[in-house]
Amino acid sequence: MIEALRAAYAKTSASRLVAIAWIGGLLGVLLHSALLGDYIVNGQGHPMPGEFLAIWSAGQMAAAGHAVDAYNARLLHQLQIADTQVPFGGYFMWLFPPPFLLVAAVLATLPFVVAYIGWAVVTLVGYAICTTRLFRDRAAAIAYGASPAAFVTFIVAQNGLFTAALFGGVLLTLQRRPMLSGLLLAALVVKPQFGLLFPVALLAAGQWRTVAVATIATSVWLIACLVFEPSLIGAFLHALAFARTELLTQGHQGWYKLQSLYGVLRIAGLNDDWSSAVTAILAMTLAGVVIVAWHGRLPFPLKAAILVVCSLAISPYSYVFDFPLLTIALGFLWRDSAFDAFERRTILVSYLLVAAAIVSATPLGYLGLAAITLIVWRRAARALSNGTFARPT
Repeated sequence: MIEALRAAYAKTSASRLVAIAWIGGLLGVLLHSALLGDYIVNGQGHPMPGEFLAIWSAGQMAAAGHAVDAYNARLLHQLQIADTQVPFGGYFMWLFPPPFLLVAAVLATLPFVVAYIGWAVVTLVGYAICTTRLFRDRAAAIAYGASPAAFVTFIVAQNGLFTAALFGGVLLTLQRRPMLSGLLLAALVVKPQFGLLFPVALLAAGQWRTVAVATIATSVWLIACLVFEPSLIGAFLHALAFARTELLTQGHQGWYKLQSLYGVLRIAGLNDDWSSAVTAILAMTLAGVVIVAWHGRLPFPLKAAILVVCSLAISPYSYVFDFPLLTIALGFLWRDSAFDAFERRTILVSYLLVAAAIVSATPLGYLGLAAITLIVWRRAARALSNGTFARPT
């Protein structure tokens, strides 16, 4: 019996094990929901407080012609309490740029359960298409793409999978379809904190067409907002300032949830000024790293991986739902060359740290990011020392 189990395990690939884990996890969630309820909706059919509620409630306001009110955290909270019939504390805020309100408004026309499941599935499909094309190997795409961060992001219908797909799409189309890359970059404003280093990288690499298209597309939606609802931009900026005070300076949602250097420093006892200053120093340092890498002659997959890990590392406002971005970095590393034994073990450690961050609500995910960063720097140092600068992408 034991020998049969060992033989079966030896024939089981990593991708099959991950697929089994996902299926088991999803069945567990469905069973929990069927037995105990209170997952997507409660026993009375009212929405449960959660990440997706911010999208659905903001969409209701936009569809009713009150788009500006979606950026008022207190008004949005009042609507969410009315929707859920639960007087919960804290905020599920709408912090996305105005164009994304169109998507939210469409989702709000659907019943909550349909909108929730539909958004989760659509974003997962987009993420799966991106990772499959990125790895160019279905087994590897499943093994590394179906990460703990991707799983939890999917089951709560958060938009981290959408962000990862857009980020990967920008980089995948950059060399051969720069205009499409620019349009995807403009769409990445849905999570602007992760796109800050893109202009730095593109300008350093002389990718002028992509920069031009992204600039024009962004300008178009800015002008459209100013023409149709001039107060939208101001409301969006005010919401960002409120969120910074609420989530970062005062930490009312808990600094331990932040998978960032800022969150680690606040937990360690540093105040907002010092934590922000150290984070700013890190951001400037990594911006310099991106400039050197993208202006230099490293293989493009390594440049892309450097940009991904640096973009995730500099944001003070990042949660475990944003960590599907790590898969994008791994995909470009895979394009550079298959992982060796050390790298596979390091990736496993990284994913375990992210999983621990999900379960324990601690910033262990940032250590998981550091583990992937170690692989990136190791590859870059090896390429530079070997004088290898022109691998195919």
